[in-house]
Amino acid sequence: MIPVIHKTQYAIRNTRYFLPLAILLTAFFFRVHRLAEVPPGMTHDEAAVGFFVKQIANRTGFVIDAPYGYANEPFTKYSASLLMYGIGQTEWALRAHQAFWGVLLVVMTLKWGSVAFNRNVGVAASALVAVSFWATMTSRFALNSNPAPALFTGAMWLLWVALFKEKVKRRLLAWAGFALSLAASLVTYEASRGAWLALPILAVYLFAINRRERLPQFIIALILSTSLALPHLLNPAAWGRTGTLSVTLNESLKGNVMPLLNNVSEAFGTLFIKGDPFVVYNIPNRPVLDWVSGLLFVCGVLVCLWRWRQPAYAFALLWFGAGFAPAAAIGAFTMMLHAITAQAVVMVLIALGANEIARRIKYGWWAFAILVGFTAFINFNDYFYKWADALDTRAAYFANFRGVTDFLRKTDYKSSLTLSSPFPNLPHDPFVVDMRLFRDDLDLRWFDAREALVFPQTEKSLLVLPNNTPPDPFFASYLPMSERKRYVVRTDDVDPYFDTVIWNPQATLAKMLEDKSVIKLNVPISFDGAVELVAHSVSASTVKGGDTVKVITFWRILDPSQLGERASINYSVEAKMFLHLVDASGNWVAGDDRLHAPAWNWRRGDVFAQIHRVQIPQDVDGELRLLTGIYTLPDLTRLPLINGDADSAPIATIQVNR
Repeated sequence: MIPVIHKTQYAIRNTRYFLPLAILLTAFFFRVHRLAEVPPGMTHDEAAVGFFVKQIANRTGFVIDAPYGYANEPFTKYSASLLMYGIGQTEWALRAHQAFWGVLLVVMTLKWGSVAFNRNVGVAASALVAVSFWATMTSRFALNSNPAPALFTGAMWLLWVALFKEKVKRRLLAWAGFALSLAASLVTYEASRGAWLALPILAVYLFAINRRERLPQFIIALILSTSLALPHLLNPAAWGRTGTLSVTLNESLKGNVMPLLNNVSEAFGTLFIKGDPFVVYNIPNRPVLDWVSGLLFVCGVLVCLWRWRQPAYAFALLWFGAGFAPAAAIGAFTMMLHAITAQAVVMVLIALGANEIARRIKYGWWAFAILVGFTAFINFNDYFYKWADALDTRAAYFANFRGVTDFLRKTDYKSSLTLSSPFPNLPHDPFVVDMRLFRDDLDLRWFDAREALVFPQTEKSLLVLPNNTPPDPFFASYLPMSERKRYVVRTDDVDPYFDTVIWNPQATLAKMLEDKSVIKLNVPISFDGAVELVAHSVSASTVKGGDTVKVITFWRILDPSQLGERASINYSVEAKMFLHLVDASGNWVAGDDRLHAPAWNWRRGDVFAQIHRVQIPQDVDGELRLLTGIYTLPDLTRLPLINGDADSAPIATIQVNR
């Protein structure tokens, strides 16, 4: 018979290992459950991150200097590429990479909470991170931000081991790990640089309270970590989003502090009162904490203030303040991302509050366990059902387009595919297809059928028309719309369905050009050998001020390379067609610049139709000329006519009567 004391020790050992294991398994479940279906689609930001990750996985090198808002930070590009190189270049792999960092954050929270305070605090905080709506949300979408909280929290664990633990066999290794983890967090997400500010303040604090043992080592490691990140931090592109922070700060420097104070109150209100309003990252206005957790958080803050002379408690406040600072400067909008590096310490502060109560109340930890279980149940339902099934969420994550890509992945159809899309330009819908389609037997043409239509050189093509980009009535009148098949994604969605129809592009083009409203040019007008204008149609020749003129131009693609070299900040060559109304003196009166058959997808020999709509100003009368042409972006260079000195071609004249 085993003695009672041995049974007790056995139970303690089991609790010590099984409870963290149960927490990790719960965290893993929250982060991988239905990962292919929730979120219910893919945003353009995620697809752009995937594009950069695939460049690393394919070892092709970067072909673009990332523009503002799209994967400026390098760490995620490289870390995700390892997973995608190993298991495949898919949307699921990209999100699984984020889920990995989400689980690792649970581990790092356990480690830091345990070494800085005690094991009860570490376990309690990690349990909250495991089931938190906030941490679950940021662990499941494929943005470059998610490794940041795990990296920063891991750095803080190693810092505490190296700085305060007396018996450490490999202290130098702990310092090295701290420096590397902190440097990695600094090149992962801009907001994590706010949390970095807590560290030099910690050094000053330690000096002030005479805790100077190993302080020089800390300062050296901090300088080393910052130096490792410095090449990236000195690049202006690394601070693209910081401009949004500077608006209220600059106003404050001018003496107007109210915008900043409003943002600060908004941001802190997201914890308890009214959360992040952006549906992409939250159930709009859902607070991060319920009222019980909120009270425990306040209790934890008060405990830290009371024990401010102890470094762990003081640093918890410093970490929270610095980590939350980017959100405080901007306000509630996208707080879920801007305060991401404060996730662990927020949960630690709650655990500290619970720890103080549990010290004084019998079964206090049992009550906390019930709170965690209740939180897990509520957050599971809120995330996987309430948020994931909400119409606004499905619209924000382009659930209709997800349905289109699912259909195209499974269909037996091969060869020419003509696809209407609300965002046919790079890096938008095309990158989503690149992450989800996995087919090389579809010859794809992109356009927005509301304003453009591409005619490939084929007699058969599958035309896909999402509900949100139906063909313009002129196009629809020549398409076999009566033969279309409708596929319902979900009946109550904002965009509930998409249509498909087999059509003959060349026969359709021939019939359009025979329309009595269309004027075919005997000699097409070539723009620098890139494209040539072959026909046009103008809705009216006599109008009144305030009327809108609809103009359809037909273009044959000759040689896309004549558009010139891709700009370093563009994903591909970009161009726009312009349609300008000018008076008798050549002065600009009105215009419409657009191109919804994007130049990146141009194929030699194809024809496309582009629709322009120009509103006539109310105070104009007399004869106006319609001019059209093309220019490249971002340099705004117009292509010249190949047989003349002009850079625009006259289409028609319009008489404006008051």
